Amino acid sequence: MWPGNGAGGFSKSVQIGKKWGNLTELVAGRFNRDDYDDIVGLTKDTGDLRMFTGSAAGGAVWGPQSTIAGGGSALGSLAAGKLNPDGYR
Repeated sequence: MWPGNGAGGFSKSVQIGKKWGNLTELVAGRFNRDDYDDIVGLTKDTGDLRMFTGSAAGGAVWGPQSTIAGGGSALGSLAAGKLNPDGYR
């Protein structure tokens, strides 16, 4: 990740995870309703959706990956956003 530098540019890159080489699409959002940002990615080989949960530590601290949908997903791309008025961000 290249964090912003506060002056309209970017700072030096920072590693925010490991073993992500098999992931193609990545999206961020609050997927598990704990008020921390999470990352979901699509695997190249199996088409599984994998989630890395965020934590109170923030930054480069992600929980272990878990498969949230598997079995050769036909998805080619991912998008995330607030799609209903349920009160969760």
